[in-house]
Amino acid sequence: HPLGPVDYAHRERSPLTESTVDGGQCSIGRAIAIMEQLRERETAIPSFITVSDTLPGGTTASFLSTVDRELWFCIHHMIHHNAIIASLMFELGLNPPTEFAYAPSTIKLAHDLAK
Repeated sequence: HPLGPVDYAHRERSPLTESTVDGGQCSIGRAIAIMEQLRERETAIPSFITVSDTLPGGTTASFLSTVDRELWFCIHHMIHHNAIIASLMFELGLNPPTEFAYAPSTIKLAHDLAK
């Protein structure tokens, strides 16, 4: 049986996580703890997951995906958020780390072109 469903449009929101560093760090800590518990129990995480989201026009659709693909989506989505953070840093006169907010493929291409 697939894991889920995970509903991206109707996920539980956490204003504290979304608006404070402490809240964000706490949520990250909880996620790490959950993964460590799964590893300690040697619980097999199902390979497949059902996800749903709202499509243009307002209809909802469900899709069969894989846990690996959804985790990669989260990482890629984080890059999008990091790009917003980088823009704010520049506005404040701060310089983000050189490869901050770039997709791994963009970083690899830059390194390959520099050779």
